[in-house]
Amino acid sequence: SIGIIVSIFGCLNGKVLSFPRVIFAMAEKKQLPFSRWISHVHPAFHTPWIAVIVQMIFAVILMIISNPEKLSEVSIFMIYIFYVMAFFAVFILRRRTNGQGRSYSVPLYPYLPVAAILGSLFVLVSTLITDFYSCLWSILIGLIGLPVYFWMKKRNKNGSAA
Repeated sequence: SIGIIVSIFGCLNGKVLSFPRVIFAMAEKKQLPFSRWISHVHPAFHTPWIAVIVQMIFAVILMIISNPEKLSEVSIFMIYIFYVMAFFAVFILRRRTNGQGRSYSVPLYPYLPVAAILGSLFVLVSTLITDFYSCLWSILIGLIGLPVYFWMKKRNKNGSAA
Protein backbone atom coordinates (compact mmCIF):
# COMPACT_ATOMS: atom_id res chain seq x y z
CA SER A 1 0.00 0.00 0.00
CA ILE A 2 2.81 2.44 0.84
CA GLY A 3 4.48 1.75 -2.52
CA ILE A 4 1.22 2.46 -4.34
CA ILE A 5 0.72 5.71 -2.42
CA VAL A 6 4.29 6.83 -3.18
CA SER A 7 3.78 5.95 -6.84
CA ILE A 8 0.49 7.85 -7.05
CA PHE A 9 1.95 10.97 -5.42
CA GLY A 10 5.05 10.78 -7.61
CA CYS A 11 2.89 10.56 -10.72
CA LEU A 12 0.64 13.35 -9.46
CA ASN A 13 3.67 15.53 -8.81
CA GLY A 14 4.89 15.00 -12.37
CA LYS A 15 1.49 15.80 -13.82
CA VAL A 16 1.03 18.94 -11.71
CA LEU A 17 4.43 20.19 -12.85
CA SER A 18 4.20 19.20 -16.52
CA PHE A 19 0.60 19.61 -17.68
CA PRO A 20 0.42 23.39 -17.09
CA ARG A 21 3.63 23.72 -19.10
CA VAL A 22 1.87 22.17 -22.10
CA ILE A 23 -0.83 24.83 -21.82
CA PHE A 24 1.88 27.46 -21.39
CA ALA A 25 3.81 26.28 -24.46
CA MET A 26 0.63 26.29 -26.55
CA ALA A 27 -0.16 29.79 -25.30
CA GLU A 28 3.33 30.98 -26.24
CA LYS A 29 2.70 29.71 -29.77
CA LYS A 30 -0.74 31.40 -29.71
CA GLN A 31 -2.53 28.09 -30.17
CA LEU A 32 -5.10 28.76 -27.42
CA PRO A 33 -7.73 31.40 -26.87
CA PHE A 34 -6.55 34.04 -24.37
CA SER A 35 -2.92 33.15 -25.11
CA ARG A 36 -1.74 36.61 -24.18
CA TRP A 37 -2.76 36.03 -20.55
CA ILE A 38 -2.09 32.32 -20.27
CA SER A 39 1.53 32.77 -21.38
CA HIS A 40 2.41 35.07 -18.46
CA VAL A 41 5.27 34.01 -16.23
CA HIS A 42 5.35 34.90 -12.53
CA PRO A 43 7.93 37.67 -12.00
CA ALA A 44 9.42 36.23 -8.81
CA PHE A 45 9.06 32.45 -9.23
CA HIS A 46 9.41 32.27 -13.05
CA THR A 47 6.55 29.80 -13.32
CA PRO A 48 3.58 29.84 -15.74
CA TRP A 49 1.20 30.73 -12.92
CA ILE A 50 -1.85 31.52 -15.04
CA ALA A 51 -1.43 28.25 -16.94
CA VAL A 52 -1.34 26.46 -13.57
CA ILE A 53 -4.58 28.19 -12.53
CA VAL A 54 -6.24 27.34 -15.86
CA GLN A 55 -5.20 23.68 -15.43
CA MET A 56 -6.58 23.65 -11.86
CA ILE A 57 -9.89 25.16 -12.97
CA PHE A 58 -10.32 22.54 -15.71
CA ALA A 59 -9.41 19.74 -13.29
CA VAL A 60 -11.89 20.92 -10.65
CA ILE A 61 -14.69 21.36 -13.20
CA LEU A 62 -14.09 17.88 -14.61
CA MET A 63 -14.04 16.33 -11.12
CA ILE A 64 -17.30 18.07 -10.21
CA ILE A 65 -19.19 17.00 -13.34
CA SER A 66 -17.77 13.48 -13.59
CA ASN A 67 -16.52 10.52 -11.63
CA PRO A 68 -12.74 10.89 -10.97
CA GLU A 69 -12.22 7.17 -11.58
CA LYS A 70 -13.88 7.44 -15.00
CA LEU A 71 -11.80 10.55 -15.75
CA SER A 72 -8.68 8.56 -14.99
CA GLU A 73 -9.71 5.79 -17.39
CA VAL A 74 -10.57 8.27 -20.13
CA SER A 75 -7.32 10.20 -19.74
CA ILE A 76 -5.11 7.10 -19.61
CA PHE A 77 -6.52 5.87 -22.92
CA MET A 78 -5.88 9.24 -24.58
CA ILE A 79 -2.40 9.51 -23.06
CA TYR A 80 -1.49 6.13 -24.54
CA ILE A 81 -2.61 7.34 -27.98
CA PHE A 82 -0.13 10.20 -27.63
CA TYR A 83 2.55 7.79 -26.36
CA VAL A 84 2.20 5.72 -29.53
CA MET A 85 2.53 8.86 -31.66
CA ALA A 86 5.62 9.92 -29.69
CA PHE A 87 7.23 6.50 -30.10
CA PHE A 88 6.55 6.60 -33.86
CA ALA A 89 8.09 10.08 -33.92
CA VAL A 90 11.41 8.52 -32.90
CA PHE A 91 11.53 6.76 -36.28
CA ILE A 92 10.46 9.87 -38.17
CA LEU A 93 13.02 12.08 -36.44
CA ARG A 94 15.76 9.50 -36.93
CA ARG A 95 14.99 9.41 -40.66
CA ARG A 96 14.90 13.23 -40.94
CA THR A 97 18.24 13.66 -39.18
CA ASN A 98 19.94 10.71 -40.84
CA GLY A 99 23.70 11.14 -40.55
CA GLN A 100 23.52 14.34 -38.49
CA GLY A 101 24.83 14.55 -34.97
CA ARG A 102 22.25 14.18 -32.21
CA SER A 103 22.44 15.32 -28.63
CA TYR A 104 20.50 12.20 -27.60
CA SER A 105 19.89 8.81 -29.17
CA VAL A 106 17.34 6.26 -28.00
CA PRO A 107 19.14 3.28 -26.50
CA LEU A 108 18.68 -0.07 -28.24
CA TYR A 109 17.16 1.63 -31.30
CA PRO A 110 14.96 0.32 -33.04
CA TYR A 111 14.10 -2.46 -30.56
CA LEU A 112 13.15 -0.24 -27.62
CA PRO A 113 10.77 2.04 -29.58
CA VAL A 114 9.16 -1.01 -31.22
CA ALA A 115 8.67 -2.65 -27.82
CA ALA A 116 7.17 0.61 -26.50
CA ILE A 117 4.79 0.84 -29.46
CA LEU A 118 3.70 -2.78 -29.07
CA GLY A 119 3.19 -2.41 -25.32
CA SER A 120 1.18 0.79 -25.77
CA LEU A 121 -0.91 -0.77 -28.54
CA PHE A 122 -1.62 -3.69 -26.20
CA VAL A 123 -2.92 -1.25 -23.56
CA LEU A 124 -5.04 0.57 -26.16
CA VAL A 125 -6.55 -2.58 -27.67
CA SER A 126 -7.28 -4.17 -24.29
CA THR A 127 -8.91 -0.93 -23.11
CA LEU A 128 -11.01 -0.80 -26.29
CA ILE A 129 -12.16 -4.36 -25.62
CA THR A 130 -12.94 -3.87 -21.92
CA ASP A 131 -14.27 -0.29 -21.86
CA PHE A 132 -15.31 0.74 -25.35
CA TYR A 133 -17.53 3.67 -24.34
CA SER A 134 -14.83 5.33 -22.24
CA CYS A 135 -12.53 5.05 -25.24
CA LEU A 136 -15.12 6.77 -27.42
CA TRP A 137 -15.39 9.57 -24.84
CA SER A 138 -11.59 9.93 -24.86
CA ILE A 139 -11.46 10.24 -28.61
CA LEU A 140 -14.41 12.64 -28.68
CA ILE A 141 -12.82 14.90 -26.06
CA GLY A 142 -9.55 14.87 -27.97
CA LEU A 143 -11.31 15.71 -31.23
CA ILE A 144 -13.13 18.65 -29.63
CA GLY A 145 -9.78 20.43 -29.40
CA LEU A 146 -9.10 20.20 -33.13
CA PRO A 147 -11.57 22.90 -34.25
CA VAL A 148 -10.14 25.26 -31.63
CA TYR A 149 -6.61 24.50 -32.81
CA PHE A 150 -7.43 25.09 -36.48
CA TRP A 151 -9.42 28.24 -35.66
CA MET A 152 -6.46 29.65 -33.73
CA LYS A 153 -4.05 28.64 -36.48
CA LYS A 154 -6.18 30.40 -39.09
CA ARG A 155 -6.62 33.41 -36.83
CA ASN A 156 -2.85 33.72 -36.29
CA LYS A 157 -2.18 33.28 -40.00
CA ASN A 158 -4.45 36.25 -40.72
CA GLY A 159 -2.41 38.36 -38.30
CA SER A 160 -4.96 38.70 -35.50
CA ALA A 161 -3.71 38.86 -31.93
CA ALA A 162 -4.70 36.03 -29.62
